[in-house]
Amino acid sequence: MFSWRITKYNPKKREEEGSYLDLEEWTSFSEVGKKVSEEEYLKTESNYLNSITRFMNETGYKKLYLDDLKYALMK
Repeated sequence: MFSWRITKYNPKKREEEGSYLDLEEWTSFSEVGKKVSEEEYLKTESNYLNSITRFMNETGYKKLYLDDLKYALMK
């Protein structure tokens, strides 16, 4: 089975455990309006979905399974 990690973050800026070290970069929806505009956030999310769609089209896969999904609940 193949797996991919689709991310906008530079892997060279991660510690061994995987945490992202660049504190200037936005990393979550909670930073919309602070570090990132809503427009840029939605563009990035759209790019993620387009990447997944392209992978699926290129490989012929019809289904995918999420193994690890991280999200934050917003108040």
